[in-house]
Order: sequence, then structure tokens, then C-alpha cells
Amino acid sequence: MWERMFISTSRGKFEIFTKGKGEPVCITHLYSEFNELGYYFADTFVDQFKVYLINLKEARNSCKAGLEEELSMKETSKEHLASWAGVSPGNYESAGKKKRVKPHKEIKL
Repeated sequence: MWERMFISTSRGKFEIFTKGKGEPVCITHLYSEFNELGYYFADTFVDQFKVYLINLKEARNSCKAGLEEELSMKETSKEHLASWAGVSPGNYESAGKKKRVKPHKEIKL
């Protein structure tokens, strides 16, 4: 089973499911919702990565959209939930040395 949690951002509260260990991998889907059973595509990564499945607005128990435009691909890309949570891979490795990465408290767009 996948572990369920919530993350609150300036854009709303989002439902997240995690499983695995290792470097983080974030998976979202514009038209699907995730639950404690995970997702067949994501299951292939859990042996090597810590996988984060994020339900976007209107999906399962994540926040509701205030306006219809918030459900567009353009608006959805603004969610950047993995970056806000500090779990997305980034430019934190140089010459084989990893830099410390702290989760962001809040990012305003």
C-alpha cells in the first residue's frame, strides 16, 4: 500500500501518495486520480526511487478549483507541487557531490 498525506501550498491543499526509497520521482496526471493502491506505471519505480503520486485539483481529495481555467494544462503546470514540496530532482549535484536541499515553505507565482 502507498502512504497517503497532504501538502498545503498557496494554490491549495493536495493529496499525495508515497512509496519506495531513494532519489525522488514525482508523477501527476491531468485526468486521473491516485489512491492507496498506487499506479501501475509508478509501481515499476518504487524499488529504486521514492515515488510521489500527486492528485491535482479536483482529483479525489485534493482541493477544488475556484474557476474552470484552473483545470487547464497551463494552470496545472503552475502547480509545481514537487518543487514546492522540495522533492523534485534538481540541480543539487555537481562533480559527484550532492548539495543539501531544503523543502520550500511557500512559493508565490
